Amino acid sequence: MMTDIDEPHAYVTAAESARKVRKTLRAAFPKTKISVTSPHDIRIEWDDSITDVDGMRAALTKAGVAHPDERYHGSSLTVDGHHLWFHCFNRAEREAARLDSERRRQEEAEAYQRAQTAIAEAIKAKRAARPEMPWQKAPPPEPSVYEAFERLREKAEAQVMAHEGDRRPSWAPPLILGGNSPRLVSISAC
Repeated sequence: MMTDIDEPHAYVTAAESARKVRKTLRAAFPKTKISVTSPHDIRIEWDDSITDVDGMRAALTKAGVAHPDERYHGSSLTVDGHHLWFHCFNRAEREAARLDSERRRQEEAEAYQRAQTAIAEAIKAKRAARPEMPWQKAPPPEPSVYEAFERLREKAEAQVMAHEGDRRPSWAPPLILGGNSPRLVSISAC
């Protein structure tokens, strides 16, 4: 003997069940705009032009699409295991809420713009109030510094000539090669 658990069942998605509900309600209420969505269960929404929830329930059960859920003593309907949620909204209230939301969004945008303008003006005022710092040129180098480097260069050249090698001492300053653009070259002992 097989029970309901043993029988193989094909899983029907909420979207497929919502299609059946939408088709049935369009046939039963052709002049009413009814929204059927299926994020998890099936949500049915309509405006207050009709308030006949019992008529919708009856149309769905009569067509064999929806069945009363025994867990809730028949007060809830299911379609292929997905619960049906009925929601009637007031068209005037929904439009007022949309207009209020648009007004608040506009006010927030204007407040943001005012804040950005105030910040920009504060930064500009802060920069204008800052005292001007005079730029000073670097003092010209003393001739004694040039003379010291010249003596080091001559000493390094003398040691290289006396050593007969191609290495320079590691303490020697970089050599300035000829040409219009001075390039510093440093060769250190390995």
